[in-house]
Amino acid sequence: MTTPRAHTLPSDPLIDEVRQRRQDLLASCDNDLGKLAELLRRREADRPGRVMDPRAAVPPDDAARWR
Repeated sequence: MTTPRAHTLPSDPLIDEVRQRRQDLLASCDNDLGKLAELLRRREADRPGRVMDPRAAVPPDDAARWR
C-alpha cells in the first residue's frame, strides 16, 4: 500500500507576504474574527475614500453582464 503524497504549491513571495500580513493582522486582534471585523469597520469609517464598491469598478458597458 502506498502513502498518498501531500500536494504542495510552489512558493510565491507575494502570496507568502499577503498570507503573513493577514496572519499578523489577525494576531493583533487576539485571533478573534469579531475583533478583526470591528477593526476593519473602523478603518473603513476612518478612510471613506479608500473603500470602493467593487461594482463601481465594472465599466458601464459590462455592468449588465455582472448583475
